[in-house]
Amino acid sequence: MTKQADALANLESGGITERAEAVRQLGRIGDAAVLDVLVRLSLEDKSPGVRLAAASAAADVLARYRLEHRRDGIDAGRRTALIRHLRGIDPRRNTGLFQVLACAGEAAVVRNIARGVKDPRVDVRTGALVGLERLAGSGTVNGAPIVARTLGELLKERRLRSDALLGVARVAHRTGLWSLRPLVEDLAGRLEERWLVQLDELLAEFPERLGSEHLLGCWVDRGLDCGEQRAVRGAEQTLIVLPSTLLLELDHGLVPWTLEPDGLASDAFMLAGPQPTRVLRGWYDNQENVDLLQLGQRSFGRLSEKELPECIDALSLASFDLQPVARQLLTLIEPGLSERPAASYVRGVLALLAGDAPRAREKLEALAGSKRPRAEVHWHFACLERDHGSKRRAKAQLKRYLAAAKPKSPFRAAAEAW
Repeated sequence: MTKQADALANLESGGITERAEAVRQLGRIGDAAVLDVLVRLSLEDKSPGVRLAAASAAADVLARYRLEHRRDGIDAGRRTALIRHLRGIDPRRNTGLFQVLACAGEAAVVRNIARGVKDPRVDVRTGALVGLERLAGSGTVNGAPIVARTLGELLKERRLRSDALLGVARVAHRTGLWSLRPLVEDLAGRLEERWLVQLDELLAEFPERLGSEHLLGCWVDRGLDCGEQRAVRGAEQTLIVLPSTLLLELDHGLVPWTLEPDGLASDAFMLAGPQPTRVLRGWYDNQENVDLLQLGQRSFGRLSEKELPECIDALSLASFDLQPVARQLLTLIEPGLSERPAASYVRGVLALLAGDAPRAREKLEALAGSKRPRAEVHWHFACLERDHGSKRRAKAQLKRYLAAAKPKSPFRAAAEAW
């Protein structure tokens, strides 16, 4: 039996714990065929825990069918019928249903979720805010005016409770709807005093606008929507954004870009006109609070420090002049690097690519002498010695690299042909 079939079997025969785990499993791996079962459980199961888990799982399944190239997995009629069904249910039956509605892939449901934010019941308001963030963060609504407009209307709502107003403000910040900042500032005269400290903390992190500086750095598109959970990721595509140029395919060279009022414009994406652009923070690739650059429907997660070495290795294999790229990139990312080995590796390799041999030697020599360094340290150190030092030491480092490198190490073929 498949894992999905096993989980469905446990729904029929298991106790509360087994059923709850089964619906969570279906949320992780289930396809459109299990959606009706999960929605039914979210309304009818005797256990409140199972009902909530089923709603969350149904939302996760739907989220896998939101992006344009996957929407055909749930036909339009079925999607419309599900939305109509959910709209007619009192959210008090299961506040997790706001998440299901949010992941249905239609921007217009933001209006229904907004009504939940106005509800006098605190649990309903809380569930609606969770749903509001799940909807607003999706690439399917990036650039959709109805979403920002609806959040703006909520922020201007005089009868909305302070907890809900602050919750909407947080959603606007986290989902990159930064044009709403003036309305968030206006809350200072309307919130109850006990909420003002939290408002000040939020405003301290809330940019006044989206600027080019927010887009700079190293990003990767893993074929996932923001908030999407998927057992098998899509093909990865790295994006390096420098002050006036970007690299989308590392072997295709630098392409100019500009940030226009309508979004990022660049020939690199082979699309007509600027792409709706925002920077947000959300769930991505099974991690919470990832910084995301969203271009149209595509979500690029910012590479963490421990992921940067692999990106820099790929960059070092590019066939064009890397010196200006490496200099800009090192200047750009170094202020955010720690003193951990991964950061030292990035500094050393970028210094080598930038033509700064003394600094590259300082970093790579220290790493090569450390306990169990990355095998690729020896490759880059060998290249440094070959071009700026001793051929004998270069061969020694090459030998160390070949002894430690895995078969799929990106430099193995070049090292064997040295």
